[in-house]
Amino acid sequence: MSVPTRHVRTRTGCWTCRFRKKKCDEARPACERCSHLRLICDGYDGQPVWMKDPEKVAEKKAKIKKQMVKRSRGQKKN
Repeated sequence: MSVPTRHVRTRTGCWTCRFRKKKCDEARPACERCSHLRLICDGYDGQPVWMKDPEKVAEKKAKIKKQMVKRSRGQKKN
């Protein structure tokens, strides 16, 4: 009987993509996903200070959401 293999997630994506739960291409100095969306790429080193404060996490989430809404306005939907 064979043991099923588990999918192993990379833990080296940028902090912004990890926060957004998106696949990161891990380009440096800023990943392509963040660059394309004009988001601040928080890099790959130590955990950003804002991630340790729930208020700052909420601010970052709101800022990203606002940026995403701003980018999506004016685009046609299929």
